Amino acid sequence: MTESNQNSTVGVIFYGGALVDPRGYSPLMQMLSEEYNLPVSVPIFTTDIAFKFGTCESGRLAQAQSAFPSVDKWIFVGHSMGGIAAFNDVWAMAGRNETDSIGGLVLLASYVQQDLGCGMTDFSGSEWDWLPFASVAASEDGVVNITNFDAGQVLLPNDSPNFINEIIQGGNHGGFGSYNYSERVTLLNQSDGNATITSEEQQRQTATIIGDVGVMAMNLIKAEIPESLAPSKAPFSQNSTNNDSGNDIEMPDDEKIDSGGAVLSTVSFSVLLLLFAMTMNAH
Repeated sequence: MTESNQNSTVGVIFYGGALVDPRGYSPLMQMLSEEYNLPVSVPIFTTDIAFKFGTCESGRLAQAQSAFPSVDKWIFVGHSMGGIAAFNDVWAMAGRNETDSIGGLVLLASYVQQDLGCGMTDFSGSEWDWLPFASVAASEDGVVNITNFDAGQVLLPNDSPNFINEIIQGGNHGGFGSYNYSERVTLLNQSDGNATITSEEQQRQTATIIGDVGVMAMNLIKAEIPESLAPSKAPFSQNSTNNDSGNDIEMPDDEKIDSGGAVLSTVSFSVLLLLFAMTMNAH
């Protein structure tokens, strides 16, 4: 962690897709940390599924706040099913008038579903205009149900000045991460579209959008935007790691990243895994 990361007032809490090893998102997380100076926490879930049916929120924010006490505003980012956890967390907190920690919401290849989680979630009203919000899709996504995705667009703050609606041309569903997608065809009967851009390029465009939401989050706390949020910031050492939970986590570099999360099966899942500075091989 750099000193500027440690003192940042805006951070990202990231919820991965179902059955995806969290380390498969480390290249994107590293971009956010190095190029946008955003502290990032990636919670680990027992089944590698961020959203638990029958619940309204994940309860993971407190762990992120403990790891990064300087962060005032958190951007809730979720990929695929992780997006369900992200928007439900924001909705539940707002329902209790606990919005002080909310800095934004970003859905990656995901959409608002009212039949999962907190109930009739709807961000389309003007009362949500304060919330920095981004919906990011990929043109070659073969996994998301397009009919349901389109239906969910009416539940977004489309008229808000703080809303970003973006389609990454040439990207696909798995390109938001860096993991082995082959097993998902058999396990989940999912067949993704063929990307025409690299996953690195897709993630770089994604990081730019999240960085833009970060700028809007800075405006929420009426703070001067630091130069460190600019993409030109020099990277910090890629060999540093951070774990404020008091537990040692061994993450082998030579393990092939897959969708099963088997490498994490011996790790205590109460531990908050901070991946923003991890060096690893992602396949």
